Amino acid sequence: MSELINIPQSYSPADTTDSRLNTGFLSSIGLNDLLEKELGDSQACALVDRFIRQGSYQREFCLELLKIARGDIPTPWSLRRLAILMLEHQILKLPLDNTAEFAALFTELGVAGTGEPDGYVSDGVLKEGYSSTVMTVFIREFNLRLSRLNRVHLAIGGSEASSEAIADFLHASRIDCKLSLARYVLTPTEVAGRIMNRLKQSLGVRDVVAHNQPQVGLEIEHCLERLPRFESEILSALCDGSRIYWVSDETSSEMNSLVEYPLNTVVVVIKPPGSPVEFEIKRAGARGNRPLDVVFERDGYEVPSTHRLHAGSMAYYLRWEASAAAALSKIYRLIHREEAPISRTLSISTIYTVPVNGQDQHIVDYFSNFNGTRDPDEVRRAMSESLRAFRDDEMGMVETPPLPGDFGLATQFLAQVVPTQSILMNTSSFRLDRLESYLSPEGADIYFCQGLKRKFTACEAKRFADELLDEILGVYLSQGAHYQSYEQYINEALAQPDNRVRADRNYLSIMHQIGKFWGTLMGIRSYSYGESFVARNVALKSVFEDGEWKVKILFLDHDAMFLTGVRTNDFGPLYAIPNIVIDEKYIFGSSNIRGSVQSLGAIYRVNPTMASTGRSSLNRALRAAYRRTQEELCNNSLLQNCFASSFVERIRDWDQIVVRYLSVRNDPSKVDLWRAETTRLLQEKSYDGGLIRQHLLCIERYSNFLQKYSFLYS
Repeated sequence: MSELINIPQSYSPADTTDSRLNTGFLSSIGLNDLLEKELGDSQACALVDRFIRQGSYQREFCLELLKIARGDIPTPWSLRRLAILMLEHQILKLPLDNTAEFAALFTELGVAGTGEPDGYVSDGVLKEGYSSTVMTVFIREFNLRLSRLNRVHLAIGGSEASSEAIADFLHASRIDCKLSLARYVLTPTEVAGRIMNRLKQSLGVRDVVAHNQPQVGLEIEHCLERLPRFESEILSALCDGSRIYWVSDETSSEMNSLVEYPLNTVVVVIKPPGSPVEFEIKRAGARGNRPLDVVFERDGYEVPSTHRLHAGSMAYYLRWEASAAAALSKIYRLIHREEAPISRTLSISTIYTVPVNGQDQHIVDYFSNFNGTRDPDEVRRAMSESLRAFRDDEMGMVETPPLPGDFGLATQFLAQVVPTQSILMNTSSFRLDRLESYLSPEGADIYFCQGLKRKFTACEAKRFADELLDEILGVYLSQGAHYQSYEQYINEALAQPDNRVRADRNYLSIMHQIGKFWGTLMGIRSYSYGESFVARNVALKSVFEDGEWKVKILFLDHDAMFLTGVRTNDFGPLYAIPNIVIDEKYIFGSSNIRGSVQSLGAIYRVNPTMASTGRSSLNRALRAAYRRTQEELCNNSLLQNCFASSFVERIRDWDQIVVRYLSVRNDPSKVDLWRAETTRLLQEKSYDGGLIRQHLLCIERYSNFLQKYSFLYS
C-alpha cells in the first residue's frame, strides 16, 4: 500500500514563503527531492502543494496554470508540461453544465468561436477529431478527450493522495502526446524547435522524381489539407529546406517520447504534444559515428536488397512506396468514401551530406573514405557484392563511368542506392510484433533490460503496462489493479469487466478493418508480397475520431505494393494469385510465419470463441469490401480512370470462370469441358493465348485457395 498524504485543512498556500517550508507532507516521502530533480525547479514543490489542495475547480488557479504552461514567464519545459496536466485535472472538476465557464476557458485556449455559452467553437476542432462545433456537444467530447488519463487524475484524491499517485502524475506529465491541452498552449514553432534539437541535421535535395510521380503531389496536398493547423505547421517546419534528419545522442528510445527512436529500428517517429497524429522519418541512420553503412550478408544470409544500405533508404523503394500509397489512397477513398488505413508519404529528399564528427561531409566522400568504419575491406566487399547483386535484380543496373579506386566503387554503389529519406504520416510505432512482445510475461524485461539497457522498478513496469493498455484499449480503466508482477498486472487489467468489454470490441473492430482493407486489395487484384501485412509492418493506433477514442489498425511500408491495372494493363493471375496467397499467410500465419491476426489475438488475450467470432467478422468485411470494390469498378467512372481500360472491362471475368470451375472441380470430365468453354469465352473477349493459359493453369493450381474464399465470388 502506498503511503497516504493527509493535508491539514487549515493549511494555506499563502503561508508558503519557501518551496520547502510547510511542505512536510512532500518532503517526508522524498517528493521534494524528486520534484526538484525531475522538474529542475525548486518552486515545483509549492505548485504541487497548491495543486493537491484544490478540491474543486478554481478559475484563478487555472489562469495561473495557463500562464505557466504558455511560458509567459521563463519556466522550464518540464514544469510547463506539468502545469498543462494540472490544468486538465482542474477542468475535469468543472461541471459539464457550466457552459459559461467552459466558454470562457475555450476563449482563453483559442478554440472558442463566439465565446458564448450557447454558441459555437471554431471549425478547426473538426480536424482534431471532434464531431461538432456546437458548444454543448463540444464540451462533452472535450471532457471525454481529457478523461483518457483518468487513471492518473482519479488517483489524486483532493485532501489526500499517495506518493505513488503523485509520482504517476509527474510521469504522465512527461508524455507530450497525451497532454490534450498542449496543442492550445504550445506553439508549433517552439515544438518544431525542440524536435530538431533532438536530432542531427544535414543537407538534402528535394527528390523531384518522386514528387512528380502520378498522384503523389495531389495526395500530399490532400493529407496536408486534412491535418489540423498545429500538426500542419510543425510538419511544414520539419519539411522546410529538404533537411535530412539523423538520430543523435539526444534522441530517446523511450516509448511515447516527443522524438522517439523506437527500439530495434532505424526510423525516428515524431509524436506532437496533445496529438494522436504521428510522423515517421524513414530512415534516420544508426547511432554512433557511422550513421550509414553497407551490408550484404548478415549471419551467413544475404540481406534483402532494401537493406544493403544499412540504416538508410534507397530512392527506388521510397519512390515506389510514395506512388503506390498515393494511388491506393485515392482508390480506397473512391470506393469507400473514407481514408485508407495506410501510411502516406509527405516528403522525399535525396541525401547530400552526412554528419560526421560535428561536420557535414559529402555523401560520396563519406562512402569513399570509409569514415568511422572498423573494417574498410569488409565495406569494400559488401559494396562489390551489392553491385553484383544489383546487376541481377529485376530493376536493373544504373550505368556509371568506370572510375578507379574507392571513389569509383563508392560512386557506382551510390548510383544504385541513391540514399534518400522520406517523411510519412498516418504511422504508428506500436507495431503488432512489438506490442505482442511487450505485453508478454517478459515484456518489461524486453523493453527495459534488453532494449533500454537498464534495470527497472515495479512502478516503472506498471507505468509501461499502463501506456501499452492505453494504446490497445483507447480508454483504459486501472482502478483496483494492484501490481504484483508484470504478467499478473496486465492479465488482471484485461480481465476487469469494462476493460474486457472494450478489448473484445476493439479486437472485433480491428478484425473487421483487416477484412475491409484486404477485401479492397483483393477486389482490385492487387498484393504486397506480404510486406504490408507482416506483423512488423502492421500497427495499432489510438485516435480521437467523431468525438471519441477509437483504436485503428494501420498498414505500413508499401515499397512492395503492386497495384494491378495501375502498373499493368491486364490481370495476370499467375503473378497475382501466388502473391495474394503470400499476403494471406502473413495475415493469418502458417507453419513458419507468425500472422498479424495471431499477434492480435495474443495482444487482446481473446479466447477461442472470440477468436472464431473475429474470423467471421473479418470474412464478412472481406466479402462486403470485395463486392463493393467490384461494383464501384463497374459503375464509378472516377474510379475507372485510375486503372487501364482493359483491366476495368475484364474485372468480372475472373470471378465468372472461378465460380464455374469450383462447381465442377471434382468431376474430371466436367473440368475438361470447363477448360474448353473458358478458352472460347476468353477468346471471344480478345484475351491473348498466353493470358488464357495463365487463367486456366492458375485456377487449377490454386484451386484450394480459391475454394477457401469461394464466398467472395458466389
